[in-house]
Amino acid sequence: MARKNKERRSANICLAIALLGLAAIVIPLVLEMDMMNGGYASIVIGAFVGLTGFLVFLMFYSRAKVFENMLTGSNLLAHWHYSNDFWQKEMKEEIVDTGIAKIAGAVLGGIFALIGIVVFFADTDENGTFLLIMLGVGIFFTLVGFVAAAANKKRLQEALPEALIAREGIYYKGDLYTWNQRVLSHLECVAQDPTNPSNILFVMRQLSGRPVHYHQHFISIPVPPGEEGTANNIVHFFNMPMSQEMYNRIINRTDDDCDDNVNE
Repeated sequence: MARKNKERRSANICLAIALLGLAAIVIPLVLEMDMMNGGYASIVIGAFVGLTGFLVFLMFYSRAKVFENMLTGSNLLAHWHYSNDFWQKEMKEEIVDTGIAKIAGAVLGGIFALIGIVVFFADTDENGTFLLIMLGVGIFFTLVGFVAAAANKKRLQEALPEALIAREGIYYKGDLYTWNQRVLSHLECVAQDPTNPSNILFVMRQLSGRPVHYHQHFISIPVPPGEEGTANNIVHFFNMPMSQEMYNRIINRTDDDCDDNVNE
């Protein structure tokens, strides 16, 4: 199964959105629309959509470039392959974990539905519309959970039994991690995984979440038999040792960022 550069596709979609935003700015000016009758609104919305689309395009374009360099071997430090038995075991564990998204979506949806039902029965004559709205929101979050789980399962099923490690990122289990954009993400540490000494642990900070702040992410890459020397060379190449504080935090699993990604 060939690897797909989904980052390139996402970049193209964002560029198209940015161009639509630009069109929303230009069309009222070209057609000499009445600015007070929708012209200004079109320009403001177009500017917002166009600017947002362009900034996101730059992000995905940068990620797509990193992935393309991996595929061509440029800046590639290691390309490891895994046995079918090992990979199937890894995928089975990961796919089981995708059920968390379904559970989270169903629980959140159930909470909204329950609130709607309780409020409705408090006054059945006045709260019918509120009940419908809350049930709709509950169904929406439930569907989001199932769609997210399905998308993650598909990614894992299509993932090749390999790991690509480059100077600017990692591709593992169908996921691309990059640290070439300092503002959005940066690498903190590359060392032997304290919880699994046969793995290399990459620790990075990524801007995400609501409110937006830097989350710490752990990417643990298994070292195939016979590749221990390459693994040591990779650790020395990045020369980012693990602090004692981070070591203790990983061992004790007391990090504040409980939603961090840990691939083992």
